[in-house]
This record gives sequence, structure tokens and C-alpha cells, in this order.
Amino acid sequence: MSKAVFDEMPEPNVVAWNALLTAYIRCNDVMGAERLFYLMPFRDLTTMNLMLAGYTKSGKLDLAKKLFSGMLVKDDVSWSTMIFGLSHAGNYVESFRCFRELLRLGLTPNQVSLSQVLSTCAHTGDFEFGKVLHSLIEKLGLAWIPSVNNALLDAYSKCGNLEMAYLVFERMPMKKNIVSWTSIITGLAIQGYGEEAIRMFNAMKGSGVRPDEIAFVSILDACSHAGLIEQGEKIFSMMSNYFGVDPTIEHYGCMVDLYGRSGQLRKAYDFLVQMPIPATAVIWRIILGACSLFGNVEIAERANERLAALDPANPGDCVLISNIYAHVGEQKHVVSLRQSMVEQNIRKTPGWSMI
Repeated sequence: MSKAVFDEMPEPNVVAWNALLTAYIRCNDVMGAERLFYLMPFRDLTTMNLMLAGYTKSGKLDLAKKLFSGMLVKDDVSWSTMIFGLSHAGNYVESFRCFRELLRLGLTPNQVSLSQVLSTCAHTGDFEFGKVLHSLIEKLGLAWIPSVNNALLDAYSKCGNLEMAYLVFERMPMKKNIVSWTSIITGLAIQGYGEEAIRMFNAMKGSGVRPDEIAFVSILDACSHAGLIEQGEKIFSMMSNYFGVDPTIEHYGCMVDLYGRSGQLRKAYDFLVQMPIPATAVIWRIILGACSLFGNVEIAERANERLAALDPANPGDCVLISNIYAHVGEQKHVVSLRQSMVEQNIRKTPGWSMI
């Protein structure tokens, strides 16, 4: 609803007010939405949920928490919105706490809440709570919902329990989609099962599911961790030639990492400088890290030159190149580099320990 149409209404009801509030939020005008919210002569639960969504969407969590705590009535949308907002902002502990409070009150979580908390388990590696949620999903009869099943699969995969991930994957009552396949491939990649990841990737293609950008990142990452150079090259080539997926900086980074981890530093460097898109500092650090592993001073110096231009004040890069010099006995360069760090006031970030 436009503001002009709303202004023509002699006595707009709460539905009209909510429609205008929705328009403000969809336009990411949270300040305008907030002004309207406090002008409203009456508010219902939908109004409160809309404003709550506006705050969480814009990252204004303090305002969201204040509004949420003051709501006399909350429904499953209220809870799922708050849980999503907390988790999306990286406040995983508070997200868990909010979900547990929902359960303590005897309320039934909806599929959005469950999917989001499972995603939080994946980020935090909380396998035990993931199992609790799995039991709850079975009890509520929500295992048939694709988003819930995929979130459960992703949680088990990223928590490192491939046995449970496989169990969920094989028992899926619905046709597996790209999210399902990518989750299991990602889990295999994380655990270093490159050959099995490729088998699943081929099975996905055989089932008629076309891999997308994210799936290609996962399978290339699997090849990198397992040192499967030929397979990685073949998959990278088929991205655009067969599937019409243009490689992004993430895919190029996977290939540089693939060559670097395998010790093929010249190939990694040549691939990097021939990329059709500018390399980021992250990719140059990948090759610098590989040089550190294999003691290649020549390419390390070239990478360090690029990093000095892209991110000159990063102490980690200076320390890494210094360690490479030390590793090959170039003490003169070590002293010179550390003196340069002092002159430029570049300080190594101190480590810390809980011991």
C-alpha cells in the first residue's frame, strides 16, 4: 500500500495501518516504520510482529529485545522472528536461550524456529543439542518438511557426525533438493572424505539435480582437502562449460588452495595471476600460507608484494613472510623485515591462552 492511498482513507483500520507498516519494512526504512508504529492508534499482534521483524532485519537487536520483552502476547511468529534475529546476528547463546524459554513455557516451536536453531547448532558445533532437536522434530511429526530436514542434515554434517547426517539424508521422505545434496557434500569435505564427496556429487547429477555455485564451492573444497587435483580441475572446467555456472572468487580461491596444498606453487601462482577477476587479499594469503608450508621464498615474496598493496597494515602477513625467511635460513631478511614492522608501527597481534 502506498502512503498516498493510505492518506486518502478517512478512518484507516488496523489492517490498513499494518499494510503501510509492511511497506516501510520491505523498503528497509526501519526509522519510518518506527515513526508509524508509534503513531498508530491501535496495534494488534501482527503489528508487533511486523515491527519486531523490522528491528531484527535491520540489526537493531536492542530495540527488538526491548519490544519482545514488553509484548503481552507472543505467538510462534514472535518467537521465530526473535530467534532468527539473534542467530543471524551471531548471538548464538541468546538464540539458544530464547528457544529454551519457548520450550519451558510449553509452546510448540514452528518449522522456522527449529530450522534456525539447527542452523545455530551447525555454527557452534553443538552436536548434543542437535540430537535433542532431532528427537523433538520426530515427536512433532515435522520430519517431512524439507527446510527442517535440510537444517538437521546440515547441523549433523557441520558438527562432524557423518553417520547421523547419512541417516537423515537416506531417510528423507521427500525428493532431495540442491540444499540436501550440498549439505552432505559439505560435511564430507569438512571431514576430508574427498572421494566420497565426489561420489555424492556425481550421484546428485545423476538424480537430475543441477549443481549451483554453492555446491561447486563445496565439491572443490573437498578436492582441495583431499589433494584430488585432476578431479578438481575437471569439476572446475565443467562449471561453465557444461552447467553454465560462472566461477566466482570463491571458486578461484578453491583452485588456488587445491594447487597450494598439493605443493604445486608455480601452478597455483600462474592460475592466480591469470584469473579474469581481481584476486583478493584472502586468495593471496592462501598462496602465502602454502609457501610457508613448502618453503618457497620466490613466490612468497611476490604474494607479499601484492598483500602489501591490498592490506599493508596486516601484521599476520609480515609475520608469515618473516617465518618463511627464517625457515630457509635467511636471517638477514628476517631482521630487515622486523625492523620495517617496527618503523611502520605494525604489531603482531598477541596470542592468548585459557591455560
